[in-house]
Amino acid sequence: MLAAELNLSPPRASHVVSAIFGKPFSALLQEARMRQAALLLTTTALPVGEIASLAGMLDANYFCRVFKKHYKISPLAYRGQKEITWK
Repeated sequence: MLAAELNLSPPRASHVVSAIFGKPFSALLQEARMRQAALLLTTTALPVGEIASLAGMLDANYFCRVFKKHYKISPLAYRGQKEITWK
């Protein structure tokens, strides 16, 4: 979709994104998904599986592994250590 919006081929769009941001599009997308998940964990009471889905990850177990690798803490522990605004 990004390539089409930029009127570029997918490989060229990937190259341009990497050149501008210094990392691949897939890494930028994963970071955005993790930020969205972290926000949902601290502002909603939604279950982790639903948060995984809303963040664009279809497999909750894979989501938990990626989240833990990114934040060095599990999603439930992250929710527990942050001030929860939905209480």
